[in-house]
Amino acid sequence: MSKKRNGSVKQKGYRSVGKSIMLINLVIVIIVSVVVSVIALFSLHSTFNESMKVYHAAKLEGYKQEIVSETQSAISMVQMEYDKYKSGEMTEEEAKKRAAEDIRNFRYRDDQSGYFWIDDLDYNLVMHPILTDQEGKNRKDLEDKKGNMIIQMIRKSCTSSKKGGFNEFYFTKADGKTVAPKLAYSQLFEPWGWMLSTGNYTDDMNKEMASTEKTLNAMNVRLEIITFCVMVAGIVVSAFISYALGEKTVAPLLKIQRFAERMAKGDLTESIEVTSKNEFGDTGRGLNTAQQNMEDMISKASASCTSLKSSIDEFSNTFVSMSDAITNVSKAINDIAENNTDQAKAASDAVNGIETLSGSIDDSSQNVTVLDQNASEMMDYSKQSKDTLQELVTKNQATMDDIQTMSKQTQQTSDSVSKIADAANLISDIASQTNLLSLNASIEAARAGEAGRGFAVVAEEIGNLASQSDESAKTINSIVEELVKNSEQQVEIMKRMQSVSQEQVDAFSKTKDMFDKLEDSLDNCSRSVERISDNIHTMLEERDHIKGNIKSLNDDATDNAASTEETSSMAAEIESEVNQSREMITELEKHLNELNDAMAIFKV
Repeated sequence: MSKKRNGSVKQKGYRSVGKSIMLINLVIVIIVSVVVSVIALFSLHSTFNESMKVYHAAKLEGYKQEIVSETQSAISMVQMEYDKYKSGEMTEEEAKKRAAEDIRNFRYRDDQSGYFWIDDLDYNLVMHPILTDQEGKNRKDLEDKKGNMIIQMIRKSCTSSKKGGFNEFYFTKADGKTVAPKLAYSQLFEPWGWMLSTGNYTDDMNKEMASTEKTLNAMNVRLEIITFCVMVAGIVVSAFISYALGEKTVAPLLKIQRFAERMAKGDLTESIEVTSKNEFGDTGRGLNTAQQNMEDMISKASASCTSLKSSIDEFSNTFVSMSDAITNVSKAINDIAENNTDQAKAASDAVNGIETLSGSIDDSSQNVTVLDQNASEMMDYSKQSKDTLQELVTKNQATMDDIQTMSKQTQQTSDSVSKIADAANLISDIASQTNLLSLNASIEAARAGEAGRGFAVVAEEIGNLASQSDESAKTINSIVEELVKNSEQQVEIMKRMQSVSQEQVDAFSKTKDMFDKLEDSLDNCSRSVERISDNIHTMLEERDHIKGNIKSLNDDATDNAASTEETSSMAAEIESEVNQSREMITELEKHLNELNDAMAIFKV
């Protein structure tokens, strides 16, 4: 039994199924965790950016509301002086002068940087708290560096709506050197045709918002770092849990594999430690029960072999005695034939020999009965062992079916991941088209000039979102490719698991072959016992004839010659039967040795 078994030899390139499954589970958990982390951080970053946009818009709206409110206050101040003029308290010229001075001295904001200036509908500068040297001058053709006609824009917004309007243009700051963009609001005081204007330099607004944004950004960075640390900790914990669960899931399968390898070698000394409450646990418990049954049957079969060996030894000794007895009978008969005077004594010796032979034949008959019973019991044990082995094969087939189901589910997961990849590619294509549309919109907005400025901002934001979507799609696609690769590896591992299960089936098949050989040996033993039993019955019949003939020798000496000849012939036949039985015993002993060799591989 030195033949190599595939189930117990690790092939070249062998990879542990358990470690592979745990590694794949670990990789999947890490990839999913990284994807979730990236999405979470991306969402957090996007939310912050959106919040900053909302903050900028709200801050800008706040600036606008502030200058609108302050303009309403300035209009009220002019209205008060106008009412005094209308009530006759002063002349119109005095009222205009006092109103202009009131507006000149009017400041707002904590740093008192907010001021107003006044132009009339004829484009003349009525009052400016900083550009006092230009008061009274016509500014119709005042133009900024971008070609915007500043006073004409203000007049248009004032005459278009009673509430006034906003204008954006470049203007020189109070230092007389810096030219910066300015957001102005103007409203018409109709009685005098005055256009009251105020505004904010947008770079100052941006500096103020940038300071706030810097503080908020620092807070966001800290939040992202905390989130990242929490996610890393989550990944580590998830990886540990995944590894532990994977090891726990695969452990029963590895136990079953080692059990099959031991069984293929005939080792039944160690059972499977079962803790799982699933299909693997059921299989392990079934294998343990089957192993216990096989141990009991093999122990009983070994005991029967020992008993059979003792019976054969007794048979052998009995046949030696029978052979000696037959020799004595033959000698006595010959003496009768040679010397009639000693007939009585010789007949008496023959009777004694026959009695001895009768006892040996009776013992042989009893031993044959014991042999037949032992052979029948061993045949029953062999059949029970084969039935138990078939039960093992059935349970192992159920395990293979479960693995096949797992393989199909893994393949379905791989297909789903491929669909996600297709969706990511579609998102990438849409993002590319959106980016192209955004570029075209930006070009059209640039052609539209000032009127398309707002549309250009929207187009730019759409382009940014499209770029972010494209990057996200590429990231998802890359992750999905990795998932597809790992899914394919998992499918391959499932195939190897099926191969391991098939090796278990092969090991069970080899064990079944051993029991087939046992059954063949037992069958040979049974046939030998039957032939010996037949010979014993024949010898019993011949014994009775010899006893009758010897009795006749004593009763009738006249028939001595004929009876002696017949008796001698029967004795020769019995001796022949004894020799045949001894040969059968030798053959039976040979089969028994083969049976012992076949059972020697089992360790119980």
